[in-house]
Amino acid sequence: MQQPVVRVGEWLVTPSINQISRNGRQLTLEPRLIDLLVFFAQHSGEVLSRDELIDNVWKRSIVTNHVVTQSISELRKSLKIMMKIVLSISLLYQSAAIN
Repeated sequence: MQQPVVRVGEWLVTPSINQISRNGRQLTLEPRLIDLLVFFAQHSGEVLSRDELIDNVWKRSIVTNHVVTQSISELRKSLKIMMKIVLSISLLYQSAAIN
């Protein structure tokens, strides 16, 4: 069964194609990062333990704390990259509108 599109703030997450989008811009992520983002969204405002992440995102595969930390870091970097792209485009449009 195909997972629906998930809204995370201003982001649209499409798990079936491992993609996030915002303001018409898309970025494809590794499937595990999409799973991690969706899990965080489903548990917004909750404090999650590494064991909960491993149980639900990695499905109890043999995973080290380092792998969890690296995945969270990669997800943060990807979201920052996407934000910079959207901001750059927004600034270009604003600059063009002023001129």
